[in-house]
Amino acid sequence: MANWYYYNKNGEKVGPISTTTLKSLALQGVITRETNIENNNGRSLIAGKVTGLEFPKTTQTDASPPVKKTEIYGMAGQTSVPNPPATTRVQDAPTYFYMDVNGQKQGPINKRQLDELAARGIIKPNTQMETKSGQKGFAGQISGLFPPSASPSPPVPQGQPGPNNSANLPPQKSIQDIKKEVQTLTANTKKTIEELAVIRTGIAIMASIAGGILFFIFIFIAGAFK
Repeated sequence: MANWYYYNKNGEKVGPISTTTLKSLALQGVITRETNIENNNGRSLIAGKVTGLEFPKTTQTDASPPVKKTEIYGMAGQTSVPNPPATTRVQDAPTYFYMDVNGQKQGPINKRQLDELAARGIIKPNTQMETKSGQKGFAGQISGLFPPSASPSPPVPQGQPGPNNSANLPPQKSIQDIKKEVQTLTANTKKTIEELAVIRTGIAIMASIAGGILFFIFIFIAGAFK
């Protein structure tokens, strides 16, 4: 059975709860269509996007403005409904979509939900965003969503040096080049060993000659004193 988490009005994470409990809380109005929820895989979305959830139906209250019969553009018998009072703030209007870590498009979400997801680290400066009008960009380009230092750097064009561009790296050597270098190093090492052996032999010969000369000098001195 899938486990779910949801964020209450105070921004506190509640759960885990079962799918049955999730449906029950939705029917009771505890979880609304705009409530942020997560599944046990860490995927974040709003409750209105979960298939199978039912929410309380809204009914027209007595305080709603009455509907009047009138003529619109000269057409008799049409109904004109006055604009309802503006109870929703502009920043609460769902105007954003974002790409989650799995590359799936989530939303729509309003500005308040966007701020909450950014504060929790679900939306980062390099998260791909899209407005309701189809404008695309990154979350770091939305004014006031992140500190200035967190805004994403503009992409470096291919072929031009950049912080993470391969143009700054030395050219990679092929296996054949590496083999040639190893063979050259081996040959040089062998040559050095041979030269050291010759030098050692020369030193031994010179030591033997010096010893013979000293021996003859000793014999000569000994004979002079007899």
